[in-house]
Amino acid sequence: AESSFSNIFPLPSLPGFKPIDQKAPLIPVITNTTPATTTLTIDFSPEPTTAFDVTNFELSIGTDASAIFPQIIDVGTQRSHTFTGLTSGIPYTIFVIAKDAAGNASPQSLPFTDTPL
Repeated sequence: AESSFSNIFPLPSLPGFKPIDQKAPLIPVITNTTPATTTLTIDFSPEPTTAFDVTNFELSIGTDASAIFPQIIDVGTQRSHTFTGLTSGIPYTIFVIAKDAAGNASPQSLPFTDTPL
């Protein structure tokens, strides 16, 4: 008689079995930036239909001239963050990514560019 692993251990019937979450949150939205002297405060929100699933946000910031955004900040579930130590008069571009408990990441938000005073 032949047997297979799935016949021995039918995974869907194991106690506590949950299907793997492979669906990422949808794209978050940057709603506002507030420039001040050497700082930018950003406000953002998750896409409403997947907001319940978001466990953290990652923010990326760089100058318009940079090809790579080296500074990535995990802000948990906060929906506002102030970047400090920026250079006044230089435009900075910011992106937001939403992540869920399974580690799935949304696509980047649309870029938002603003300049510290």
